[in-house]
Amino acid sequence: MFDFRMEIRPENLEKASRGIWPTTYIEIIVETMDRSDMNNKIIGFAYFPLFLVKDGTVPPNDDKASSFIYNDGAHQIPVYYNRFNPNERISLAGLQKMPKIDCATLCVRSFQCPVDTRG
Repeated sequence: MFDFRMEIRPENLEKASRGIWPTTYIEIIVETMDRSDMNNKIIGFAYFPLFLVKDGTVPPNDDKASSFIYNDGAHQIPVYYNRFNPNERISLAGLQKMPKIDCATLCVRSFQCPVDTRG
């Protein structure tokens, strides 16, 4: 799909009172339509961290982290065979253990939304 856009703001979240934590990942489900039966089929899953630690190298692993930056820019992220266990917290260490689909990546452009004078 080209030109897909999505805004992530605390007020748009399912649990808006919680806000957006520094450990937040976006889960992207990659699907296709199977021409043999015209049903949607899941190809894999991709995970994008919204924030990085202040030096910009890795995502924070603590919800109470206070020194983090927005993961701004253009990124190429891997697609994984399996979905991250919903009962576990998504983490870089956990993702590094998951099998990736060979030669399958997603291009993600992430930009901080402009804010008005009220924040």
